[in-house]
Amino acid sequence: MKSQTGKCLNQRKIISILICFAFLAVNPNIFYAFQEVTTKVTVYNDIFLTESGFLPLPDNAIELENVFSFLSNRFKVPKKISHDSMGNIYVTDKYKSTVFKFNAAGEFLLQIGKKGKRKGSFLAPHNILAEKNYLIIQDEEKESLEYMDFQGNYLKRLKISDFTDIVSDGDGRLYVAPHVINKEFPLVKVYFPGGKILAFGKPLSFHHSMQTLNSRTLALNEKGELFVAFTYFPLVRKYSAKGKLLAEFRIENLILEAKEKYNLKRIGEGITNMTRRVGYMDVIVDIESFDNKIYLLSHYPRLEILEIEEDGKIAFIYWKDFQEIYKTNDFLIQEIDGEKKFYILKHSPPKYDVDVFRVKKKGTNEK
Repeated sequence: MKSQTGKCLNQRKIISILICFAFLAVNPNIFYAFQEVTTKVTVYNDIFLTESGFLPLPDNAIELENVFSFLSNRFKVPKKISHDSMGNIYVTDKYKSTVFKFNAAGEFLLQIGKKGKRKGSFLAPHNILAEKNYLIIQDEEKESLEYMDFQGNYLKRLKISDFTDIVSDGDGRLYVAPHVINKEFPLVKVYFPGGKILAFGKPLSFHHSMQTLNSRTLALNEKGELFVAFTYFPLVRKYSAKGKLLAEFRIENLILEAKEKYNLKRIGEGITNMTRRVGYMDVIVDIESFDNKIYLLSHYPRLEILEIEEDGKIAFIYWKDFQEIYKTNDFLIQEIDGEKKFYILKHSPPKYDVDVFRVKKKGTNEK
């Protein structure tokens, strides 16, 4: 029986190699073949192990390589990252109560704001949006959105609080993911320039921890459709601009599904034991829209960025293996000189960097 199983595994390896060479024939500049995962897991994380070893890479996996990083000497507790139409990068730092501005090459340009209650200052900056002509920065302690220009000059303030994520359509409409207190709360609130508010979306229903288990991130595509990705489940919903549910996608991915099973077990245990109502694993860290596709970020046990088609199917999985624990808070995507680059806001104390990755080139050796 074992020899037959080994024979099947060898056949799969041969088929995978042939598929990789077929990819290379079409994309000679991309290194797909001989991808190896060296991630090690402990007994605590045995959810990532099978009888044959660590969860394997799928055939559509594309390895990433690090191009450069923004050094962490400026960051203390970076939270979120955004970029403007010129490619400049903005990072909020909650501990330093400021926003750092870099160019796309990682060169420091400007520090925006400082700690304080005055206009143009921050207490606890968190989410950030770079719009056409200005920045929108969430200050959690002020319970407001601070509007600043790209040089750090104060423009105005809007009182909005208690939300997990925010996106904008570029025309003044703000899509906010408010905290969910009970099953009657909406998933999304839309704030219009004239003061009108539209609320829609039914939250996931649980017997406890409604706010935590309904944590989610948002993304808008070029059509004005809104995507809602749940943090602790491999689940993405798509809504029209008016709040109509267009689709619900369950993302079929081995690592995401393993973490979901872990979370479901803890959710069940938490019904009778309140101390078990914590420690859930992030399934989807963030969602971004780029070039009519959506991208899902997952950071453990290996970095994975899933490229999702409009029908919810996975087109590619971009991945990077690490010997150490690698965690992230946020990411963004830019295309520079025809090459797609992923800017990952690393959150692995004591190192806080912005790591920039691209598709691994043929023949590239790891350092």
